Amino acid sequence: MTKKVNFAITIGALFLLGLGGLSSVFVLTLEGGAFFSSPSSFVDGSGIKEIESQFDKNLPFRTSLLNKWNRGLFILFRQGLPGVLVGKDDWLFTSEEWYSEPPGSQGAWNVISETHQNLENQGIELFVVVIPAKNRVASEFVPRPLFSPLENRYARSLERLQELGIPHLDLLTPYLDASKPSDVFLRTDTHWTPEGARLAAREIAKTLGQQLPGLNLGDWIYTTQVGDREPFRGDLFEFLPSGDGPLLTSALPRPDTLTTYRTTQAQGPSVGLFDLPQIPIALVGTSYSAGERWNFLGFLQEAMGSDIVSFAQEGEGPFVPMKEALENPGLQEAGVKLVLWEIPERYLPF
Repeated sequence: MTKKVNFAITIGALFLLGLGGLSSVFVLTLEGGAFFSSPSSFVDGSGIKEIESQFDKNLPFRTSLLNKWNRGLFILFRQGLPGVLVGKDDWLFTSEEWYSEPPGSQGAWNVISETHQNLENQGIELFVVVIPAKNRVASEFVPRPLFSPLENRYARSLERLQELGIPHLDLLTPYLDASKPSDVFLRTDTHWTPEGARLAAREIAKTLGQQLPGLNLGDWIYTTQVGDREPFRGDLFEFLPSGDGPLLTSALPRPDTLTTYRTTQAQGPSVGLFDLPQIPIALVGTSYSAGERWNFLGFLQEAMGSDIVSFAQEGEGPFVPMKEALENPGLQEAGVKLVLWEIPERYLPF
């Protein structure tokens, strides 16, 4: 009974909202003082150009009406703005994870192969970490299933790396073994949780020891301190309608809770007075690596027992940072022996 009452209230509120918006349309004043109040003008199309022009002149009104419309779509149908898919139990997903051919991904495997060869020619090992898509790890909360080609993309990506002879990590298995998806991915953000980043760092260290046992990476000691837990509104909130009305506020997802971490160096290697310390590992990747909130770099330093120079960048995807890292003389000057390349699954074509 309560659900029916709430639904009726919602429909009534949206009906009144719609009347308010439509009434504003019918009282638009056009040049010359004429009013567009005849419904027939909408049927025969004679007034479309005038209305479009009037909308351009009344941008605040148009923006307000559009915001109301978007709020109504979200309250009634859980439909966000383009770029987000609203799942179950307050889970949000970027629509990019449903693209079979992500923009800019053409030739991605050729780039990965050429990068491997380039680094190998310099005597540097490459280790690739493909981060599984959030919709794969939290599949029970997705609003729509993965279609056939995407179902196999992660496994196929690991197969391609194997075919290219590139050391890599299967991160999907330990992520699926986590007690629940929110242990490794944020509900309202595209990124992993700090705990998911820490798990990835530990798996990388373990797998490297198995695949590249002869790699001497140093004897640094890092320690990580746990900070406060705080509410966190993820980046996918940017694709939801804004407003303060009670209907919208109650419909919006609750924020995540994020624990902060800080990693510091407790002990470094002994070097001569005039020696420059070598940094044997370089990290290249996306905002998963560059974002300070996740502390991935710190967790890696702690798990690997080594200093790490980061070439990761936010907002550039995985390929631009690698291109710029290869062009950076600091890669050789630092004495890098190993490059860790973090690539989210959604950037790889099937």
